[in-house]
Amino acid sequence: MTMRRRLCLLFVALGLLATACADSSTTTNQATATQPPRPQSDLVSSIGENFLEPPEIPTGDLSPELRENLDTLFANLRIGVDRASTEAIGASGDVRLAWLLTDLMRFTQTQVDDPISSAYTSLTGVNFRVDRDFGSPWRQATDALIAWDIPAPPDYLSWKRIPFEIVEPKWAPFFDDEDSAIDWRLYSWGGVLIDDRPRSEADEPCKRSCIPSLNDPELVDASEGDWYDDDRIIFGVEVDGEAVAFPKNMMEVHEMVNMTIGGRRLGIPY
Repeated sequence: MTMRRRLCLLFVALGLLATACADSSTTTNQATATQPPRPQSDLVSSIGENFLEPPEIPTGDLSPELRENLDTLFANLRIGVDRASTEAIGASGDVRLAWLLTDLMRFTQTQVDDPISSAYTSLTGVNFRVDRDFGSPWRQATDALIAWDIPAPPDYLSWKRIPFEIVEPKWAPFFDDEDSAIDWRLYSWGGVLIDDRPRSEADEPCKRSCIPSLNDPELVDASEGDWYDDDRIIFGVEVDGEAVAFPKNMMEVHEMVNMTIGGRRLGIPY
């Protein structure tokens, strides 16, 4: 009898644990086995490694079969990761779907040989490294897609939002905002819950494991900012001629600023 490996879908903040019990020990995806390795590109990662040449990117809508597999995978996340639908996604050849796999990696205890990472490898040709420098499979997977500028699949947000709302249902209005200019490919979970407390409580420790945001901070002219040394790091945001500098030490504490710059209401993450 072969050993069964368990893929644990662990939503830390809520303590929700789902385990997929499908056997993942012997299957090799034929799409990966029959494709020759792609050469490396001129794109270089943050640790000096060259990414592979970008894969071919399909266009157009998803097939009904692919949509059905995506629906099955995401509808059953509270139970576990559906192996059959995950393998079908990996064998589809549509690299755009790799974005949805990386979204799931952020919420799971992803290993280099589990169904999600195996499906990602089938789509992209990226084999995950276990070296400390390379970080988690989620980091490696996301870095490659960003470097290649792989577009999101059609109706991306309809599936992406599901694991987020399992962790925190109060995030739903954020995803419902049709006027948002967010590139949803680059949006991920920071590991904490929403801070929806009254502002009068914003300076108190958050019992829900949230990080208090910086809301409409008081601003001073740059000439009055002598409390912050000139050689310290700042992050600058400019909108319609109005510029604001955010000291790194403040952003490390709050990680999120909500304020208006240049007449535009912004949520600025760090």
